[in-house]
Amino acid sequence: METKNFKAPPLPKEKDEKDTVMDVVVSEISITQPSLEYIPPSFAVEPSSDINYGFEVIKNGTVIDRIDFGRRKAGTFVVIGRLPSCDIQLEHPTISRHHCILQYGDDLMNRTGKGWHIYDLDSTHGTKLNKKRILPKQFIRIRVGHVLQFGGSSRIMTLFGPNSDTEEEWEYSPTEMRQLIEQKKLYEKIQKEKEKASGSEKESDGIMWGMDYDEELAYAQTNEGDEIQDREERYRDDPLKVLSRFFEKEGFEMEFTYEETGAGQNHKWICSIELPVDTAAGQSLSASAVCSGSKKEAQMLCAFNACKTLDMHNLLFQSNETRRRAKNLADNDYYDSDEDTYFDRTGQIEKNREKRRQRALEAKGKVTTEIETFETLTKKIASTNKELSEVMAHLAAISKERKEREDDKKDDDDDDDDDDDLDKFCKQLGYFSREKDSVAVKMEKSVLRHRLVALKHEKERLEKLAKIAKPIELPTLKRSSSQSK
Repeated sequence: METKNFKAPPLPKEKDEKDTVMDVVVSEISITQPSLEYIPPSFAVEPSSDINYGFEVIKNGTVIDRIDFGRRKAGTFVVIGRLPSCDIQLEHPTISRHHCILQYGDDLMNRTGKGWHIYDLDSTHGTKLNKKRILPKQFIRIRVGHVLQFGGSSRIMTLFGPNSDTEEEWEYSPTEMRQLIEQKKLYEKIQKEKEKASGSEKESDGIMWGMDYDEELAYAQTNEGDEIQDREERYRDDPLKVLSRFFEKEGFEMEFTYEETGAGQNHKWICSIELPVDTAAGQSLSASAVCSGSKKEAQMLCAFNACKTLDMHNLLFQSNETRRRAKNLADNDYYDSDEDTYFDRTGQIEKNREKRRQRALEAKGKVTTEIETFETLTKKIASTNKELSEVMAHLAAISKERKEREDDKKDDDDDDDDDDDLDKFCKQLGYFSREKDSVAVKMEKSVLRHRLVALKHEKERLEKLAKIAKPIELPTLKRSSSQSK
């Protein structure tokens, strides 16, 4: 069989046909950009050419670009999105193709005049105005200085323009606003408590025909509330200055102590100050404040609380005569005018006098610290033991009088067994009245017990110090054998 004229059949032309089909399909596909579905509202107005508005683009705290609204395609609005046809094109993937609209027109809601309004076109990731996400498809008035963020982009757009379109500044800082709100709540709480107290007094008054004091009471409460507000206004604006003047008049230096606690969001400043005023119990007044802001804000809040505390004790704006009398305590050996040591059994007056003397010497810059030795500590321990025995003897005497009264009552009960029921009942009433101590006796016993505990603690403290300060006993020296001969 001959194979010379044998030829293979031709291959099918499927590849060429597929290529032609693909060329036809590609030629038929066309990309069309979505149209902007937005109609300007009735309040839309074209801005004047004399007014220059725009965005300052901020990234990582630095201004990297300025966008002028004068380059817009439409007359009354600016389109922001990812498409090249937008007036302001942003390339972040979280920004929609037509993201939002900036519309210029009259502010019909708040009557603030003509200006720009932000209108979100129901974007996927939304729009933030001053770090708060706005609702879609609502016109919201924006002012010069407001901050805008689109989608998840970290870039910040700040609106710049004429100063007439800026928002009015607050009279007080956010910290001062919180303080005013707290003061208002406290004032309302005090008023409610006064109303409850007056209501209970009115119920307990009984029948009072022709005597109605409601109007006078309301007038007095109103005047009292107004007086509190007026007094607070005198140091609310600059409490640090008022407090420094008070310290200068008293002759002391104003020293704040600071303590820093927490970290991050829980970071707080604790500021406190000791006031040069003693209470009736001999304790010095102090004021403190806790603030999550700066150190300066904590100082201002502490100064305000200190002024409030002094004002409550009627010391902040006292007369010069009273202040002069307080400064002249040295002439009276640091005793107050109404203090009398004859009736003082606890020694509190002497302690208050010593505190005043120490404070006055410290203000003059004199050293008031006393160096303790073993001999002085031994003397103090002896005086403490003596006072301790006196207090214990006084308590024992009071208890002995109580026991004698009870024994006398038992003897009376044994002698009066023949009395009738009425006499027994009357004596029983008298017994109960004698059995219970009077208020003066109870107060005296309570003061003596407190003094007894304080003396015991003071004795323990002095004994520990004396043990430390006691000199070491050296061994006796022995004579040498040569000297003895």
